[in-house]
Amino acid sequence: MLCSGVVTAVCVPGGRGRHPAPDALPTPLVSGIASLFGRCGSRGAEMRTTRPRRVLTFGTFDLFHVGHLLLLERAATYGELVVGVPVDDLVLAKKERRPVFPDHHRVEIVRALRCVSGVFLEEGPGLKRRYLLEHRADLLVMGDDWAGHFDELGDVCEVVYLPRTPSISTTTTIEAIAASVEVPAELRADRAPAA
Repeated sequence: MLCSGVVTAVCVPGGRGRHPAPDALPTPLVSGIASLFGRCGSRGAEMRTTRPRRVLTFGTFDLFHVGHLLLLERAATYGELVVGVPVDDLVLAKKERRPVFPDHHRVEIVRALRCVSGVFLEEGPGLKRRYLLEHRADLLVMGDDWAGHFDELGDVCEVVYLPRTPSISTTTTIEAIAASVEVPAELRADRAPAA
């Protein structure tokens, strides 16, 4: 912890996003930092080479909305976020409807987010364990609507369920759109048959 605190202290004096020139730092500070890193020994070297915590999550992300964004942003606070997006046939099997947007569009939407480090296609049901191992996940993050469903993966990585954004879902969005669209009488299923 001492090493990481020192690195932060070195970055802060120049202001956000700016680092002071080495000669701008007082000599006692520079030698103090050097001696602290020397005291860190091999642990300091290990800290510099350790990869960031890898976080995986999965979601359809069809009709991308603010609830999706908030969940992904919260998941990314745990580390480097990699997202699995299911192929269209998997969505059809799980949700009994095809997604509005095809999988390659949904992948590009998720990939464009700053909080996402990587995206891959989820090819089939029951493969989450394999994906967690392939991507060397430290943490699986899912919405709390899945609470308990992935606890058995706790032997591979930590599992966390985050609260969903209330009153927002793709299903309710689709239902609201369908309810607001006026279907012409000749196309309605409830119209009387022509005589």
